[in-house]
Amino acid sequence: MAPHTFNGHRTMKYLVRKLVLAPVPEYEISAQDFAKVRRAQFVLANSLAIEEKYEILISNFIDFERTTVNLALTDSIRDLATHTEMFENRVALNTRLANVLSAARLYLDQLPQHMADGLANESADRKKQLKDKCSQEYDQHFEYRFMEALRNHAQHRGTPVHRTTYRSAWKSADSDRFMEFSIRAIATREKLSEDETFKKTVLKEMPTEVDLASALRRYLESISNIHSWARSVLQDNAGEARTFIESLRTRYSQMYRENLAGLAAIQVEDNGLRSVSVPLGLDWDDVRITLQNRNKKLVNLSKRSVVTRPQQSGC
Repeated sequence: MAPHTFNGHRTMKYLVRKLVLAPVPEYEISAQDFAKVRRAQFVLANSLAIEEKYEILISNFIDFERTTVNLALTDSIRDLATHTEMFENRVALNTRLANVLSAARLYLDQLPQHMADGLANESADRKKQLKDKCSQEYDQHFEYRFMEALRNHAQHRGTPVHRTTYRSAWKSADSDRFMEFSIRAIATREKLSEDETFKKTVLKEMPTEVDLASALRRYLESISNIHSWARSVLQDNAGEARTFIESLRTRYSQMYRENLAGLAAIQVEDNGLRSVSVPLGLDWDDVRITLQNRNKKLVNLSKRSVVTRPQQSGC
C-alpha cells in the first residue's frame, strides 16, 4: 500500500525514544523542536571541533617543549660525541616544531568555518571580527608574523630549525652552586634569506638569529588569545544548545528511569520507517567542557621556564 500523503507530501511525526528493539517509552515533539535538535547537535559538534584542534596544537607544543628538556637532560649526563648524534637531535626538534606549525595552520584555517557553522545568522559579522582579531595579533607581534612565515618556509622550502646550541654554565658562586644545561633551537636570517619566497617584510625586521622556543611561546599566546575570543563568542550558542538537549533528556528520564544510552530524536514517516535520527547523548559535549577547563588562556607563556634543579637539603 502506498504511503499516505498530504498535498503530495509524506506526513511525518517526530519522537524521542531510545534506539533499541525492546519496547521503551517515547514521546512526540514538534517539527520545529526536531529542527532545533538537529541545529543544537550541529552547534555542539562545531564547538567541540574547535576545542579538539586547539588541543592538537597544545599537545604538539608540549611535545616540542618536552623534547628540548629531554635533550638538555641527556646532554647533562652524556656528552654528545658525534655529528650524527647532533644531527639526530636537530631532526627531533625539526619534527616537533614542524608538527606545531602544521597544527597551528590546521587550527587557524578551519576556525572560521567552524565558527560560521556554530553561529548561523551571526556568521558574516563574526567572520569579519575573527579576521580582525587575527590581524591584530599579526600586526602587534613580530613572533606571530615570523612563525607564520616560517611555517610557509617549512611547508614549501626547508626545515625550521637551522642550528642548535648546547649550553652549560655554573649558577651561583657559593658552595651550593649547580650547573645548568640547556639547548636552543635557532632559525637564522642568513638561511632564510636563501629562500626567495620568504616574506620580505618579515625577513627585514628579523634579527640575525631567532630563538625558536621563545618565538613559539609568544606565537602560542597570540593563538590562545584568538581561541579565547572564539570560545567566548560561541559560548552562548553552545550553552543554549546543550540546555535544550538536556531538557529533552530530562523529560524522557521522567518516563524511563534506566540508562539513557541510545536516546535520540527520530523523524518517522507515516509508514513507520525511521528516516532521520539525531543522537541526544551529551558524552561528546562533556569532552568539549573538559577541554575548555584543561586549556585555559595562555598568559605570559613566553616568560615561563621549566627547571629540574634539585632542592638542596635543609632548604
